[in-house]
Amino acid sequence: GTDNRTEKQLKHWLFSPYWAEEERLRGLPPLYFATSATELLAGDTTTFAQRAARMGVHVRAELFYGMWHVFPQWSEGCNFTEGGEHQALWQGQTVIRHYGDFVKEVNHAFVHCRERLNATNSSDISVVTLYQLDGGRDTSIRRQIVPL
Repeated sequence: GTDNRTEKQLKHWLFSPYWAEEERLRGLPPLYFATSATELLAGDTTTFAQRAARMGVHVRAELFYGMWHVFPQWSEGCNFTEGGEHQALWQGQTVIRHYGDFVKEVNHAFVHCRERLNATNSSDISVVTLYQLDGGRDTSIRRQIVPL
């Protein structure tokens, strides 16, 4: 026979917030996501970020094309050298910098304008930014996606 317990756990909101009813998302703390745009979880990140924003959660999600799962852990580089010099992974460094900026913004809002942490009209909030390489150079192209 089959064991349905595993599937029930995988789709239970306590094990994966992705499956939570939208009402359970209300009141979550501010959320920051950095995900590869080319991995399986990219769609989950976008969907969850948009659902949370609709429920008034302060959310920012950034998707990076051409990256792999947990790429920010490689921000110092991947032992790649060009001309004998160590090359840092700009996407990973960008995530770490944006993560710090996000924490500073949330802290500032909490101290000075707490009401701005919760969206009142989340349909006007842009929560997802896509980054991609431009002709192989280490530059980013941004495209904003407004929540559904």
